[in-house]
Amino acid sequence: MKAKYLFLLFLACWFGYIFYNYLFHEYNDTTIPISVTSKELYFLQYGAYSSYENMQKAVMPLSDYTYISDDKYYYAFVCITADYENMLKVKDYYKSIGYNLYSKQIEVTSSSFLESLSQYDLLLSETSEEQTIPTICSQGLLSYEEEVKVED
Repeated sequence: MKAKYLFLLFLACWFGYIFYNYLFHEYNDTTIPISVTSKELYFLQYGAYSSYENMQKAVMPLSDYTYISDDKYYYAFVCITADYENMLKVKDYYKSIGYNLYSKQIEVTSSSFLESLSQYDLLLSETSEEQTIPTICSQGLLSYEEEVKVED
C-alpha cells in the first residue's frame, strides 16, 4: 500500500516537472524585447495662447511654426533641438531679430523623429550663417509634424 502511494507521489511530481518545463519554455521563447527610445528635447516656444485664433494672429510674422495644445493653452514653437548649445544659438538668433523665446523641455518617443532631429542638430551646430538657422529649424518642425503629430 505504501509503495502504491509513493509511486503515485513520484508520478505526480514527475508530471508537475514536465508541465512546469513546458510552460516555462513556452513563455520564455515568446518573450519579445521592447525598447522604447525617448528623449527630452528643447522646444523653443514663441508664446502660449488661450485660443487657436489668438495664436494664429500672434504667429503671423513667423514663416514656420508648430503648436501643441492642452486643456487651457495653445503653445507655438519655432524650433526643436536636442542639443543645449543649439538651443542657445537659436534663442540668440531670434533675440537678434526681436523675438524672445522660451525653452520648454518635452519628452518625445518617436525614434524616427529623434533620428531625423539628430541630423538637423548636426547641421545647426555646424552652421555659422544666421540666415540658415530658420531654414534648418523649419525642416525640423516639418519632420516633427510628419512623424510625431501624426501619431498623436
